Amino acid sequence: ANSLRTDFWSNYVVDQTRPMPEIKKANEIKDLRRNIISVGNPCANSITQQITHSSDCTLGLKKGESMIKLYDYFDYAHLVVIGNPPKALELAINELKKINDFNHEGIEVKFGQCTGCVTDDLKCLPFETRQNNQYCGQDEEFSLQKQNNDNCNEDYECINNNCVKNTCRPPCDGCLNDANECI
Repeated sequence: ANSLRTDFWSNYVVDQTRPMPEIKKANEIKDLRRNIISVGNPCANSITQQITHSSDCTLGLKKGESMIKLYDYFDYAHLVVIGNPPKALELAINELKKINDFNHEGIEVKFGQCTGCVTDDLKCLPFETRQNNQYCGQDEEFSLQKQNNDNCNEDYECINNNCVKNTCRPPCDGCLNDANECI
């Protein structure tokens, strides 16, 4: 498998004396016995689906992630480039363009991993970040901030940023009595 990776990278990226690879649409490829770079997820690209043997559109990628993964097929190299959502694919394509600088040890590289929540424009926000009446929860999803008297676990969940004994409360300028009422 190591020689396969070396041959694949040198034939298509490093060795500029080789002819340019052909660019074809997925429906034009009838035989997988060739080196292939397949761009797009298995739901949009039938060749990616055949290579990965998966109909999972994301191949397990979280929102905002993209991946370049090498598959071995009878001594041919199949490189799959995908993103979730599809606009995250641009990240992997940009990395693929830099392939001469690419450390290609191993067979899979992921990009855009986020510890937190991914916005619609694919920015990563840390847990507990509040934005537009929403907060980034530990489940890596945005949730609407909660109103007073709603159940809560953390201050950042509440509109007033005040979670007292698992209930969103308005801030108190005085003191709280034993019933948690502001005096």
